[in-house]
Formats: sequence, structure tokens, C-alpha cells
Amino acid sequence: MNEILAIWAEWIKPSAGLPTVQWSILLALAAASGHLVNRYTGLPKVIGYSVIGAFAGLAGFTGVVWPLQGTGLFLLELGVAVVLFEAGGRTSLRWFRHNPMVLVQSLAESTLTFFLVHWVLGQMEVRGMVAESLALLAMAASPAVLSRVAMDTQGRRPGHGTRWCCPPSAPCMP
Repeated sequence: MNEILAIWAEWIKPSAGLPTVQWSILLALAAASGHLVNRYTGLPKVIGYSVIGAFAGLAGFTGVVWPLQGTGLFLLELGVAVVLFEAGGRTSLRWFRHNPMVLVQSLAESTLTFFLVHWVLGQMEVRGMVAESLALLAMAASPAVLSRVAMDTQGRRPGHGTRWCCPPSAPCMP
């Protein structure tokens, strides 16, 4: 593996650098894996992304060092910005006026996600600063992940089209 990296390091010197190429290849593999998982099994694409991420981690992918600097920090900030933009673009402000509990539920979900991820990482003896950073990232990403899973599985409103959502006096419309 080191010989391949040495060859790539010499070839890539005038460009953006080896970590950028490694991340690009990893992201392309994750995207292809997500598509194939969704196409052939019907599972959400997030499963394919997670499998590639897990294999990369277990294989010792060292594209970045912690604390993040340079390209890694830029990619993280860009990813969080895209996730927040996507979540904000899907949020209808009319929901809050008609059903303020949507806002309460969203805040509760984000808070619970943060504390749960922080606690799990604490149990794994991850440093506090790293645990907080990853918990914040998970908190910001959870709405986007749920949206992606709902899109991949052609999800509708909870219970829509089932007998459970209809009052006994009204016929259900799928």
C-alpha cells in the first residue's frame, strides 16, 4: 500500500495534493456503493455510504489528521454547510405557525442526538473535544440523513395510506 501511495505522491505533486485525491476516490466509491445498494436491495443509499466509510476506517484510511487543518477542515465545513442548507431548504416556516410542536420535536431530536452521540463517544474513551465536534456534526446531519432515507425508500407521511391513520368513520385513501 505504501508503494502505491509513494507513486501517487510523486504523480500528484503539482495538483491539490494526495489527500484531496484520496478523499475524491473515497467519495466516488461511497456514491457508487450507495447507488448499487439502493438499486439492487432497495435499502437506503446511506447504508452503502456507511459500509464504504467503515471499510475505509478499518483499512486505516489516513486522509486527515485530527485536529482538522487545511483540506480536511475545508471539506468538513463544506459538508456541514451543504447539510444545513439542505435541511433549511426543506423546512417550511408555515409548519411552525400551524403546528408549533414540529419545532419542539426538532429541537428535542437535535438535543437528544447530540447528547447520545457525545455519551457513546465518551464510553468509547474518545477525547472530549473530539466527542463534542462529532456530536455537533451528527446533530447537524440527522435531518439530512432522515430526508435521504425517506427519499430512497419513497417514504410518505407516517402512516399515510394505512388503516391506522384513518378515523373509524372515514374511509382510508392510499
